[in-house]
Amino acid sequence: MSFDADFSYAFYEALVRKVQESYEICPLRDVNADIVIAADDVPRAYWRHDIDVCLSAALQMAKLEANLGISSTFMFIPNSLLYNISSSEGRDILCQIRALGHEVALHFDISETGLSEADCEDELRLIDEIVRQAEFIGEIVGEDVKSVSFHRPLQMFIRGPSNLGGLINAYAAELMSFYISDSKGGWRNGNPLEVVSAATTNVAQILTHPVWWAPTHLSAKETLKNFWETSSVGLSKTGSDDLAEKIRKTVPGVTLQLV
Repeated sequence: MSFDADFSYAFYEALVRKVQESYEICPLRDVNADIVIAADDVPRAYWRHDIDVCLSAALQMAKLEANLGISSTFMFIPNSLLYNISSSEGRDILCQIRALGHEVALHFDISETGLSEADCEDELRLIDEIVRQAEFIGEIVGEDVKSVSFHRPLQMFIRGPSNLGGLINAYAAELMSFYISDSKGGWRNGNPLEVVSAATTNVAQILTHPVWWAPTHLSAKETLKNFWETSSVGLSKTGSDDLAEKIRKTVPGVTLQLV
């Protein structure tokens, strides 16, 4: 049966409630050090948000989840092309999200690190950079960062170790037995309500991107176009064109149509 995606906040709430029928929703910081879940433990769904595009969308989602009574993990790119967590606005948003009871963590984008090709093959060098970026975010929110995800997942860490430089690896093997994501503004496994209902694992992970969600449903293409139009206000033609290229680079799987 076909599934018409719905990225409205109403559907998001329905998804949260469906997950809660089978799982306790937790942020990644609650993962046990060795990610061992006993058979008689309460099943847990670790819910994370990778913040690729928009800080304000992250804050809106954080407020929505707080109203629903859940805490999750919001993961930020320190060197993002599209937002600046070092700005006064960025710092304020991260601190607001933390104050709402959520975890603030690292979304690592290797393409914007300036690392050489050789460094990208060096696991220890990569982990050093991951730890450095995590410490930077920690300084903003006033607490240690506990976990890391990857904007462009690195093969060496996919279904890999649970711990990277003292941080929980969102792509650890133990966290990937049940994994669903709204990447590119779609659900590759079909209706998430049905997929969650059929889940049988004690450990689940759910990845959502706040930028796709809104009071009423919009397609991923419409969402990116709206973001570009809003963010281009006051920019020159060159500036708005540059922004469009940054959006395309950050979200390569969704076509940005400007006409």
